[in-house]
Amino acid sequence: RSQTYSDPAIRIGREQVQIHREGNVREITISPSHRQPKRRIRYFEGNLSGFNLGINSYVDADFNENVPAGYEFMDLIHEKSIEFSIYPAQKSIRLIGSHVGLVSSLGLQYSNYRFDLNSYGDLNENSMAWFPSITETARIGKSKLTTLYLNAPVMLEFHIPDARSRDHLYVGLGVVGGMRLRSHTKVKYSDEGSSFKRKNRDSFDLNPFRYSYIARAGYNKIGIYATYTPISLFKDGKGPELYPYSVGVSFNFN
Repeated sequence: RSQTYSDPAIRIGREQVQIHREGNVREITISPSHRQPKRRIRYFEGNLSGFNLGINSYVDADFNENVPAGYEFMDLIHEKSIEFSIYPAQKSIRLIGSHVGLVSSLGLQYSNYRFDLNSYGDLNENSMAWFPSITETARIGKSKLTTLYLNAPVMLEFHIPDARSRDHLYVGLGVVGGMRLRSHTKVKYSDEGSSFKRKNRDSFDLNPFRYSYIARAGYNKIGIYATYTPISLFKDGKGPELYPYSVGVSFNFN
């Protein structure tokens, strides 16, 4: 008497294939699979955590890089006016599939505004409170304003084609809230064969709070960014009407 055997079922796509044996006869049956397919995990991971390196500057109300009369000492050396920001971690919220979401973070931003000063004669009454006292024969080698802000950006980010891919394009738009933590000016100068370096820590009537618009785009872990602050760098009536902006490159942690 022949016996009937059945090989284990094999699942191919949505079908289940099984081979039955009875003696020398084999029978193949194909039937719908009752096994539930694995559920696709959908998630969104933003591209905000990391560090940024760029050039910062400021413009007037007409978007011209001109400082008002009396503030000529604030003319910048743009290639030496560097900003650095770092965002150690981020929070991502999925909105539409894994293509669109919100991402936020908390971090620090250093901004250096390098002034184009060469001698004591370049200073005027408006600048005297900014810098330590120096002699009239001093030769200025370096002078700058440095600010440190605590930043909290929130961005709407789009991924192309999908955040589940390790390598993907991203574009983001958002705002950055900032609170000034400290600021100082620094001047390096030489006089009568000796070199000096001095700092002056003060608020310089800078606005304590601000917000900025930000745009970011990149591929995988490298990107570019640009920011613009529609709030003047200084308090109303306390300094020139100047609006900071920056452009640079970003390096993402995720």
